[in-house]
Amino acid sequence: MYAMITGAQFVAAGTPSLLTQACQFVGTPDYMSPEQATASAGGPGVDTRSDIYSLGVLLYELLVGVPPFDRSLISNATDADVRRMIRELEPPTPHDRLRELGGILGLTFATSTTEPTTDVAAKPFIDLLIEVRGEMRTLKQWAMADRIRDQLKELGVILEDTPDGTKWHFGE
Repeated sequence: MYAMITGAQFVAAGTPSLLTQACQFVGTPDYMSPEQATASAGGPGVDTRSDIYSLGVLLYELLVGVPPFDRSLISNATDADVRRMIRELEPPTPHDRLRELGGILGLTFATSTTEPTTDVAAKPFIDLLIEVRGEMRTLKQWAMADRIRDQLKELGVILEDTPDGTKWHFGE
């Protein structure tokens, strides 16, 4: 199944074309979710998870300044290799990527032995992640919801699911 835009005309999914093939890349692989990358192998294809993943890539790029996967690796790889990388490779965490980029610039980052930050700027992002986690739970995407909870916990954000909704606080 595929779709193609030609000028101002939209060619419907499944319409024969000499220009577009099934499972051909449309868009930028930098933002392609693992589910999207498995579509050619009979995987689930594009759904809500793809949108959430793409938003996560945008957030990653806003925080770090570069996409999760090295563009030079993607640009020099075949379509099959790009799909495999997206499905199988775990990109570096934003924390690790910032350390790596800082090292290139000769910067070092102090490690804190105190409690996690209660920076006001982080609160809207935490609230957004909790909202996305709630949507994943509603869609019964338990693995994604658990992954969000676990990654927040690694950052020192503790979630408590209550009858009134999810509450959070900084802690250990």
